[in-house]
Amino acid sequence: MRFLIINTDYPEFIRDDYARHAGLVKQSFASQLEHRYDTLFGTANFYSKNLRDLGHEAIDLFANHEYIQRQWAKDHNVAPEKNKRKWFRSKSLSNEWMENILAAQIAWYEPDVLYIMAMEAMRPEFLLTIKSQFYRLKIVGQHAALLTDNMRNLSGYDLVLSSLPNQVDYFRAKDVKSHLFRLGFEASILNLLPKTKKKYGAIHIGGYGPVHNERSVVLEKLAAEIPVDFWGYGEENLKPSSEILKSFHGFVGGKQMYEILQQSQLTMTKHIKRVAGTHANNMTLYEATGVGTLLLVDERSDLDQIFEPEKEVVVYRNAAELIEKTKYYLSHPADNKRIAQAGQARTLKDHSYKKRMRELVAILNEELWGT
Repeated sequence: MRFLIINTDYPEFIRDDYARHAGLVKQSFASQLEHRYDTLFGTANFYSKNLRDLGHEAIDLFANHEYIQRQWAKDHNVAPEKNKRKWFRSKSLSNEWMENILAAQIAWYEPDVLYIMAMEAMRPEFLLTIKSQFYRLKIVGQHAALLTDNMRNLSGYDLVLSSLPNQVDYFRAKDVKSHLFRLGFEASILNLLPKTKKKYGAIHIGGYGPVHNERSVVLEKLAAEIPVDFWGYGEENLKPSSEILKSFHGFVGGKQMYEILQQSQLTMTKHIKRVAGTHANNMTLYEATGVGTLLLVDERSDLDQIFEPEKEVVVYRNAAELIEKTKYYLSHPADNKRIAQAGQARTLKDHSYKKRMRELVAILNEELWGT
């Protein structure tokens, strides 16, 4: 199969990355894209890399990454738009230049599967136009976050995958084929991380915006009792007196995020109920365990389908229990190490992106081609 995998980037990440790498904007499309992969931000090229290892053709692109996308357009004599618009306004693909370049890329790469990992950014009208122009193309979406207006009309999709069972049910109720497809970890990252000693105790990396308020409340209680180092985004939503802000170190992502996780004694995650319901589903589950750091996770109805509770990850039911267990595992390094190592072994065995891509190909063969 030939895959064209479409994702989007945070505008803040793009600005910061290019500000720190002078001259990058003048480099070729291939060089800029390779640099983007090397940041390890998000899913980088984890899908295409492992699909190619399995014998398929694949490329990961970032539709709203203006520097890279405009360089591709320049190289292929594509006119992005009649009137230039302000850059980095949002993740939406409603801007003319984004859709024009993406349509040209679909024509150029001639994929069998257009795999969209940014469904919230895709206008239904655009997808239906693509379907009418490339009638053999299968359009597959992947989503496990808040549902947006662009997901009210799903008629452009042949299949939608989600790591959340409740969202699989939602998409099926919309008369769209849907299948459970869990998140994963890219094992090759471990070869890129420096071998250093633990330098942090308890940490948390994540969002602190309005949608994360229920998690921030728990983290505030934890930080009032135990020193915790915080990184992430959305800190402007917190009160000036926030315990989180007292030890907040700014935004991190990609390789730096993995390094900080690996250098920590433990980290914690808490799911957002309005998105995940009672299910276990976020990237921290795999990122923390993948680098060998002890993970404390809030109680989930299906966590045992991913990890063995108390043997591969530690489970807490409320803020008081999170505080108690954080204190315990910070002061009992042998127990900490035993569970962290077991969690890493489970992730590398069952939750690698190489295994996920095998699962993906099997799902597509069954759902789209009946083989």
